[in-house]
Amino acid sequence: SASPTINAQNQEIARLTLINARYKKELQKLNEKIQKQAEQEKKSKVEQAAIQNQLQKTIISQQKEIDKLQVELQQSKNEADENDENFSNPKSRNEMKKIQDQTSLLEEAQQEIEKLKEREIEYENVFTIQQGINNKLTELMEQEIELRVKMEIERKDAEIKLRLEWEHEAQKEERKEYHKRIEDLLRRQFELEKENENLKLEL
Repeated sequence: SASPTINAQNQEIARLTLINARYKKELQKLNEKIQKQAEQEKKSKVEQAAIQNQLQKTIISQQKEIDKLQVELQQSKNEADENDENFSNPKSRNEMKKIQDQTSLLEEAQQEIEKLKEREIEYENVFTIQQGINNKLTELMEQEIELRVKMEIERKDAEIKLRLEWEHEAQKEERKEYHKRIEDLLRRQFELEKENENLKLEL
């Protein structure tokens, strides 16, 4: 049968194998979480890019509309200046109304562009914050794994130290027992020799 030391070693190997398997599982879970986060971030980046692209297109479209309105406005102003002496006639009044309408449209378009630009900055800020949170979560998960591994190593070291102390004490007891048995054997031998001498004398 195997000695107590070999049995203890086998038990320790089995225990460490279980710990190793547990940490492999933990590491796999962490990797899956990180992978999932990476996929979410990728999806978020694609969505963010699509929104920004759409906003950019809208801004460019609005800007073109503004440029067009400004050209029309200038033309209307020029025509109005030419007809200034005839301002009382209906055509001049219509031109002035057209200028006012176009000015209103221009202001509205500029306000819309400002709103869109604000939304774009808002999306960028939200994305930056989300990225920061994801990075912090990953860092915390890695720290948690490190801490648990460290605690497990410390616990294992304490167990090994305790077992070595116990084995040392057990060996001391075994040695005492061994010496006692030797003493008993020597005493028995002495008694037998004495008995033998007595028998010889009787004979």
